[in-house]
Amino acid sequence: MDGEKDSPSPQGWAPEDKYLWDFWTVEKDGQHHMFYLQAPRDISHPEMRHGMATVGHAVSDDLVNWEEIGTALEPGSKGSWDDTSIWTGSVIEKDGTYFMFYTSRSSEENGLVQRVGLATSDDLVNWEKQSGPLMEADARWYEKLGDPGAETESWRDPQVVYDPSDGFYHAYVCARTNEGPLDSRGCIAHARSKDLYDWEVLAPISAPGHFSQMEVPVMHKRGDKYHLFFATDERSYSASHENEIEGSPQTGVFMYVSDRPDGGFRPAGDEVVMGSDTNAYTCRIVQGKDGRDRLLTWLFEAEGRDGFAGVIDTPYLVTYNDDGSIELEHEVY
Repeated sequence: MDGEKDSPSPQGWAPEDKYLWDFWTVEKDGQHHMFYLQAPRDISHPEMRHGMATVGHAVSDDLVNWEEIGTALEPGSKGSWDDTSIWTGSVIEKDGTYFMFYTSRSSEENGLVQRVGLATSDDLVNWEKQSGPLMEADARWYEKLGDPGAETESWRDPQVVYDPSDGFYHAYVCARTNEGPLDSRGCIAHARSKDLYDWEVLAPISAPGHFSQMEVPVMHKRGDKYHLFFATDERSYSASHENEIEGSPQTGVFMYVSDRPDGGFRPAGDEVVMGSDTNAYTCRIVQGKDGRDRLLTWLFEAEGRDGFAGVIDTPYLVTYNDDGSIELEHEVY
């Protein structure tokens, strides 16, 4: 009708009938494959999504326009170690096989113990789970269920990368140390493997003290610096860290930098990369077809969407500074 304007399209992408939140990507034949946690949008409250999450799959040529493929991974049958829901993971390719590491829990433990499992595929569509979990928290360094003050056992969000310098695959995991004040035990755990099946759990790469949790770690090497991205929220600051920062605690994406991958991580400038005002949480660094890195994130709130948005945002171009800090430029389409 003359004089009427189309309503603005909602900001961000998600399947029409599902929430989308934590995600991970892999490239195959020049196309980006995104795997993401999903739950129906008709649930009575968005927070219920965590207990019913499955893994969705979408593809894109440009990191902006996504085509939904379907559900890639679901919880196991009742009584299995992963019969509650599927949580965050990552995918890596080795000799033509794709390895998806994912987090889950067992209803027999009331979902209180998090472990990491594995599914494999040769086409990124059909996935076969390996029996049993591959990794869990090691009591030498990490908090276990039953330790004083431990309400859950954190061992989730594995990111697996290959380091050609030592020939190992390295996993970075959200965990908690087994000592220190309870509100400051959040850390990034470390494990390594030669074959992606047998894993040796090692000491954490990040010194605890700032947060009760450091979620969805992303290790990214650029030049001679290692950038460690993670997410946390304003409620997860330790009392000591809240007292030493300027301004208010933030919810969003954070980044530390080191000259080596096994420790020494520190903020480069402001530790907050994307704060509460961005409505962003967790990220991945993905290289575009032009060779430049993009930061992808998902949003709690978005223009054109009421309530909890649960969508992936359009990319941010990443510029790396000599001191290890980064600058982000939101691409507009």
